[in-house]
Amino acid sequence: MTPIEPLTSPLNELAKERTRAAAERTLSTWINNCLALIGVGVMLDQVYGDLEHLFPPKSLQRTAHLAHDIGLVFIGLGIGLLIIATAQHVLILKLLGQTTQIFQASEFLRLNQIAVAAVVLFGLLSVLSIWLGPL
Repeated sequence: MTPIEPLTSPLNELAKERTRAAAERTLSTWINNCLALIGVGVMLDQVYGDLEHLFPPKSLQRTAHLAHDIGLVFIGLGIGLLIIATAQHVLILKLLGQTTQIFQASEFLRLNQIAVAAVVLFGLLSVLSIWLGPL
């Protein structure tokens, strides 16, 4: 039977450092994706706003309002996912700083489920919006 390593052994500290670096990379990726979502939301609002000013007789006002609403949803989703990613990162760093507990990844399952559910719901709403077209 192999003896269990103490919680403060050099091997465990190296594993914690690798986990900390992975958490930093994950947070950086979430920030990039959230900024892309926010950028797409701003772009949608600006493009349709400019089209409304360029072609007023075509009455794109209803489409511009829909694009504005969809842009706000993109921005809100980006901000919401960024908050979830930041909370998860803080939780990881807090758990890595503890020396009395064994690190358990199951504590992050709830935050991951919320993030995945938000992205899936947004994807379904996007498909529905494209399928129905502008109202």
